[in-house]
Order: sequence, then structure tokens, then C-alpha cells
Amino acid sequence: MLKSLFEASLSKGRKLRILLEAARAAVSSKPPVVLTSPVVSAQGKLLCVFAHFDPLDRVDAHVFHHVKALQAMGADVVFVSSSKHLNEPDREELLKLCHKVILRKNFGYDFGSYRAGLMEMADSHEYEQFVLVNDSVYGPFYDLKAMFDEMAQRQTDIWAITDSYEYEYHLQSYFLAFNRKIWKHPKFQEFWRKFLHIQNKRGAIHVYEIGLSRIAKKANLKLEAWCDSAKVTETVLKKAGAQLSAAGLNSSPMDEIEKRRLVQLLDVSLGAPCNITHVYWDYLIRDFRCPYLKVELLRDNPLRILNVAFYRDLLTKIYPDGLISSHLRQNGR
Repeated sequence: MLKSLFEASLSKGRKLRILLEAARAAVSSKPPVVLTSPVVSAQGKLLCVFAHFDPLDRVDAHVFHHVKALQAMGADVVFVSSSKHLNEPDREELLKLCHKVILRKNFGYDFGSYRAGLMEMADSHEYEQFVLVNDSVYGPFYDLKAMFDEMAQRQTDIWAITDSYEYEYHLQSYFLAFNRKIWKHPKFQEFWRKFLHIQNKRGAIHVYEIGLSRIAKKANLKLEAWCDSAKVTETVLKKAGAQLSAAGLNSSPMDEIEKRRLVQLLDVSLGAPCNITHVYWDYLIRDFRCPYLKVELLRDNPLRILNVAFYRDLLTKIYPDGLISSHLRQNGR
């Protein structure tokens, strides 16, 4: 983990601050509270560690929907929450769905929660596969089992829903899957056991998310994404260019928002690598069967993507009505 920090493209001052913050977190951290369900037993084939945080100390309806979809796929779900005081009704409901619920301090962001779940469960059964998921997305919109079956055919060591070339190539960590061989790999074990509880978000991205992919690449492991960013970008460029060309030849004017959106796509695609879960969100869901949509995109829209208000039109037949709008209202959107 220290090596990942030293290799990160961060200033020396930031790296030093990260180390000091990690040391303080290690001193002040306490053992997590582990609750075991009286009704949901472990099956021992697929382990899913679900990382959760909510500033209002609750589990939203879209999160319960997500957990149910994972359980229905046959996963032993270990729900790890770093909320300060997860309310009792939600704890009880979770224990009807999850094999374990772990309550911990919010050290190390989602990777700290992933580690807590893995350390609790990974060696207790002969799990064939592991999946790390967090609550930063709405979904799933499509059958997860079909996706898992197809990825198994590709014989990939570690895979994710999406990948990214921002900073350097890496798998995005809101959904990561790997098999038992990878869990036992010495480099992978070292990553989790020599864990730094980083409290800096940018540092966490570089050391955890990017660092894990860097370690995997150096170990000659095969990394792949369900929605490959290079293929997505190529598809978007072709479609957006063709639509704009057709609009120029057509006597009927294109909707202004649609036109501006296509121009925006072309501008971004021809520039630096981007976060495809934001910029190409609609293409991902419609053309690449991406099962998720980022909460941050609808809640904050940091890149000012022009057509996000039309998400209902795309999801109306593939996701329960009201889950997204209810969550956004509770967050003041």
C-alpha cells in the first residue's frame, strides 16, 4: 500500500499529509461492530461486500433494491456501513437480506469498507467469486447474472462495469469482481493486509482505485470492463458525428438541447480522457447494457451534462418508478 502511495501522481506534500492522516486514523480506529443475520445463512459461492454511507444514517429504498438484486443472484451479501448511527429499523431490514451487517468508522472510504467485509468473510468459505459494490449508483437495470455469465466466458481475472483512462488506466471501483485465485494472489493479499486508512478523497482514488489496477497490471493479471471506455468513446464519436451530419442535411431542425448535447459529446471525446459514467451515461445504458447510473451525475451533475433531466425517459421500463426521484428529493434535489 505504501508503494501505491509513492507511485501515485501526487505532490510530496500531499503524500506526507496522507501518511499523517492515515496514522491518526489507525490510532483512533476501533473494531467494527459485526451483526450476523439469524435468518440468512452463508451459501459460500459468491461473496458480495456492499459499501454504504449515508449522512442521514439511513438506508434508502434504492439501496435496498440493489441489495435484493444481489441476493437474488445468489450472493452472500455483507453490508458494511460507515454511517455514524445506522437506524434500528434499517438494521433489522438489512439482516433479513444480508448474511452480515458491519458497522464501522468512516476511515478509508469505500475501500476501507471493502476490506472490513473481506477480512470478515473471504476465508470463511470456499468462495468462487467476490464482488465489491458501493452505493454510489442507481440500479441494476439489467440482469446481473447474465452479465456475470458472459464475463466468466471471457476468463478475466479482475473486471468492472466501467474502466477509465483518467490519470492512468484503471477499473472503476464502484463495482469490482474477481475470483478466488486473485484473492489468494500474494500481491492482492498484500494490498488488503497492509492497508492505509486514507482520509483524502483524491489520495484514496490514486492509492486504492488506481493503485489496485496498477498492482494487477504489474502482476500480469487480465483486467477488463463490461463497458470498455475505448469502445464506448468510438461508438459515441461515430453516432454523434452521423447525427449532426444528418441534421445538417435534413430540412427539419434538430432539437436545440439534442444538438448542443451532440456537440458537447464530440468536444469531450476529442479532448482528454473523461469519466464515461457521466459524459456517456445514456449511451452506456441504451447501447452497452450498463446496469447502473451514477448518483452523483443526477444529484450534482459536476460536468454539466446537458440531457440528464431526461433520465426517466430511458429508465421508465427497466427500473422501478420513483426510487430515483424520491432519493433526489431527500437530498434536496
